[in-house]
Amino acid sequence: MNPPKIDRLIRSQRKTVALIIRPDGSLEVRAPLRLPKKEILEWVASKSNWIEKHRQQVLQIQAEKAQAVSRSLQNGDLLYVMGKTYPLRVIKTQTQTLRLEKTRLVMSSDLLPHAKTALQKFLTELLNLTLAVRFSIFTEQIGKQPARVRISKARTRWGSCSSNGTIAINWRLSMAPLEILDYIIVHELVHLKHPNHSRAFWAEVARILPDYKARKQWLKQYAAWLTLERINDQPLPPYHPAVK
Repeated sequence: MNPPKIDRLIRSQRKTVALIIRPDGSLEVRAPLRLPKKEILEWVASKSNWIEKHRQQVLQIQAEKAQAVSRSLQNGDLLYVMGKTYPLRVIKTQTQTLRLEKTRLVMSSDLLPHAKTALQKFLTELLNLTLAVRFSIFTEQIGKQPARVRISKARTRWGSCSSNGTIAINWRLSMAPLEILDYIIVHELVHLKHPNHSRAFWAEVARILPDYKARKQWLKQYAAWLTLERINDQPLPPYHPAVK
């Protein structure tokens, strides 16, 4: 196998080398300022299998998104909120409204022209409330506290943990089951202990979430469903823990 081509090399004050597969499949490498290019190339070459595997995953997700029918939301479309499926019910009211009821998501007709923007704001606010509760649970179990938690709009990353202790969680996880959101939260919190994907890192993740591999697999399988750009005609598959 030929060594991977580096499409973009970014140097900064960071201490480690990072690999990023862009939505178009190109490879971005972020490296310390003074690290010799020869060492960077050798390290990237050693990650050839990982790069190819993740490139195929990213390209598959982008292909699925491209195949999904994109149009304005309409009355009766299915929407996902925290892993549950709700039909959109459009009503005529004198005031703007967007609310979640027991069996449906209700939206006033005057919001329909910019429904996706309104829904993203609604879901982001819901996620923000949920994160406060979930982080309080897992920070106690892991014994680490992030400097800051923010919600991101990243296209390909579900979560990240910066060197200054800031954890970012993708807003699209507001559509996923709670178990999947918890997996990303735990994954990023454990990075505060282990800023890598070493055996110690995965052992700590497994200590908190013994079924993390099943959660990770669910996210990989249904990632393309977690978007407002896709017209949904079936319920979001639930997460079922692996049975031992």
